[in-house]
Amino acid sequence: MASLSSADATDAGGSSGGGGGGEVSSGLRARIVGDWELHAFYIEKDGVGPVMWPFGNEQPVGLLLYTAEGRMSGHMMRSEADGRSLAEPKTPEETAAAFLSVVAYCGDFEVDDEASTVIHHVKGASYPNWVGTDLVRSVEFSADGKMTLSTTDNCPPGCTNKIVWKKAGQEDLS
Repeated sequence: MASLSSADATDAGGSSGGGGGGEVSSGLRARIVGDWELHAFYIEKDGVGPVMWPFGNEQPVGLLLYTAEGRMSGHMMRSEADGRSLAEPKTPEETAAAFLSVVAYCGDFEVDDEASTVIHHVKGASYPNWVGTDLVRSVEFSADGKMTLSTTDNCPPGCTNKIVWKKAGQEDLS
């Protein structure tokens, strides 16, 4: 996967302006069903960014699956290129570093076409406090078909998580 510059982030649906990423009203569910590969994960501050790359900006790894039956599963992690060790952790520090470099959860989902959001009803997660919660993500699509999920959950004031996905098998033109 290619690095994402600030300009690319805006092109990938990263602008914080409402709805500029394309039509997501009727048929949002149909557009998100399928398997997606992680393109980028970054944080914006007051609509400007990226200002931080939680999993590095070289090659974060991730898959997001939405089924027609309403199930979802998402996994993201720092890649070896971005400093993740692939060795078995042997110390408490190595175990903590391994844990903090992965986010994974699964459950059911629903969409709100009017609000352009997807709601993940979490049934299992790498963060136990997420189980039984609803994670709401704003959805935008870029002209090249990438999907950006945004949230301010667990962010400092003024910050927004932006997670950019591309359909599995889609050519990466950035």
